[in-house]
Amino acid sequence: MLAIVLSCLSADLSAWEQADIKDGINKQQMALSADGRYVLVANHLPHSLVVLNASSLKQIKSIEVKDSKGRVSRVSAVYTAAPRDSFIAALMDIPEIWQISYADEPPVGFDGWVHDYRVDSGENVSSGSFPVRRIKLDNPLRDLVFDEDYVTLKGVSPEGQVQVVDLDLGRTISRGQN
Repeated sequence: MLAIVLSCLSADLSAWEQADIKDGINKQQMALSADGRYVLVANHLPHSLVVLNASSLKQIKSIEVKDSKGRVSRVSAVYTAAPRDSFIAALMDIPEIWQISYADEPPVGFDGWVHDYRVDSGENVSSGSFPVRRIKLDNPLRDLVFDEDYVTLKGVSPEGQVQVVDLDLGRTISRGQN
């Protein structure tokens, strides 16, 4: 059990609560949603992201951090992207950035490709709560910096390669050396 002092932000930034969060050990990163309703916690053991209700600190969802081949990863950082109603997670061991929507109704196709948005096409289905959009990268990135609209991010790989990622396009748009 790990006691975590958590800032549950209110409009005046004055509400502080202390809570025991029992899911996972070695918690490394935390982010509070812009609307103050959710907290995203990154665990190193097990490799997971846990969404908590910010008021009660009860677990809402646990997301195993692994790629499509089943390789697990630690999370190097989590961020709140307020204009996107999302969290952004940088993965340490696999070359992906994850965008996790906390919107009440995430956009259709948020976590996958949609051919047709027509209701009768059969593809216009809800993504469910807290869907994960995986953005593939050349290398894992650390030290992320975002533009003010959270459309692009810049990060550096452990090898010193800089990548600029367009979050709307879901891909790297520029590469270079640090």
